[in-house]
Amino acid sequence: MRLYRAYMRERGGAQREDIYATVDQRVLGDERFVEKVMGKTGRRELRGKRRHEYTLAEIGGAVEELYGITLRQLREEGRDERIQSGRKLISLVAREYGYKGQETAEYLWRDPASVTRYLKERKSFETDIEKVH
Repeated sequence: MRLYRAYMRERGGAQREDIYATVDQRVLGDERFVEKVMGKTGRRELRGKRRHEYTLAEIGGAVEELYGITLRQLREEGRDERIQSGRKLISLVAREYGYKGQETAEYLWRDPASVTRYLKERKSFETDIEKVH
């Protein structure tokens, strides 16, 4: 223990902020556990939504309204930019509400690999994700 403490002093030790730092992570657990974690991080609000707070149909409906497209169009074959964006947006929002890629893929009648690719484009959809919420 003495050697470990000496080693940690040499390295400068770990700061409390570093230990509890989170980067776009979700806290899963009951309300008491989430509050405890939030207290330790010093943050009032952690990103993430309740698991399945909205159904895929509700998420899809919000995207339909935002982009002026229908679920049928989202499920059909086609590479129209607006429809592609709608599929990506549904996938991104669904992930935030705890849906697995497989579930979203089944809802959109897509290959799960497509949904995985959609998730990589999160940054360009930040504004629209907030509008759907």
